[in-house]
Amino acid sequence: MGIHHYGHSVDVWIFNLYSFRKKINALEKKVRQLEKQLTQIQQGEEWIEPEINDELRELLQKVKIVEAMKRTREEFGWSLLDAKQYVDRLKEDH
Repeated sequence: MGIHHYGHSVDVWIFNLYSFRKKINALEKKVRQLEKQLTQIQQGEEWIEPEINDELRELLQKVKIVEAMKRTREEFGWSLLDAKQYVDRLKEDH
């Protein structure tokens, strides 16, 4: 029983480590995107809308809101709430 319990603890630890790594990767991606946008603004460049927005608008036209939120999360690495707010803004602008 002790070995099985130890093995279970290692499995949980590995899963947690994987989950943290995934979250760190998403945050790193978000920071890179924000840095790129900030650089564009600082250099006086016009803000360029992300290419994914065209795909998201197509999904919204087909009333595939959940899929649009999913794609937003995949693309930007955002939380569900952030993705929902982004998609909601795209719906309002359309």
